[in-house]
Amino acid sequence: VSNARRRAEPRRVPTMKLLAVVALVTIILASTAVLLQQGGSLLAQFTAWNSPDAAVPKQVPFQAVLTEPGGAPVADGSYAVVFSLYPTATGGSPSWTETQNIQTSVGVFSTHLGTTNPITPTEVAS
Repeated sequence: VSNARRRAEPRRVPTMKLLAVVALVTIILASTAVLLQQGGSLLAQFTAWNSPDAAVPKQVPFQAVLTEPGGAPVADGSYAVVFSLYPTATGGSPSWTETQNIQTSVGVFSTHLGTTNPITPTEVAS
């Protein structure tokens, strides 16, 4: 019986992991190059709220609980609800409003604001 020691072989990085890391680094470098080449104008196109071509979703998902004045959820059913956006925290006139008929289940309802009256950059920015 031989007491010869085995040499420890160096660990190899699996080929697929190495390829994934190389691909990720390439994507990051390419994205950075595009952003630098555009001089910030690419980002500005997505954040220019005052532009008439601003890409603003005309609908906003919304979920809430409709309650009675005492805080208990309303009974299941259909309710006319007025949604409004105001330019100030208190008082003033709404910059956007719409009325929707919503269905509740244990007071909970889900809808999309802007379904009947699209939300525009003007309403969001004001």
